[in-house]
Amino acid sequence: MKINKDQFEALAYIFEKNNGNTLGPFENKVIDESGLKDTPVQILADAIVDNLSEDYSEDISFRSEAYWALSKRFDNTLIPFFRARLKNELSVPGVPAVFQLMIALDNINEPVFGKDRDGSYAAHDVELNIRDARVYLKKTAGAN
Repeated sequence: MKINKDQFEALAYIFEKNNGNTLGPFENKVIDESGLKDTPVQILADAIVDNLSEDYSEDISFRSEAYWALSKRFDNTLIPFFRARLKNELSVPGVPAVFQLMIALDNINEPVFGKDRDGSYAAHDVELNIRDARVYLKKTAGAN
């Protein structure tokens, strides 16, 4: 199943709904218009993973939005995938998608951010994000 960039917002809402969150009329409308409403959640999550695995050449905003949507799944079986992608994204100049992957890991209680950050994380803290991502990957090497 091919996922397009315009469907990531709907996917995030579908995952949130599946996690028991109540959605408003706007979010439900986005889902209805996506064409994904009746697709099982696991198939949607697998499709994002497949799209990211097959098409790594996609633009950075595609990857970032895909990671964001998938982070709403709160699925710890995705830890090995997120770790592998984090390692790959660290090799991209400017490491633009690293933060979104760190948030995805944090959402499933992976200790990816340094304790010295005291819960304060931001995409613009590029150097701290790179530091923390590298430390996390070193600590978890071989844990996949």
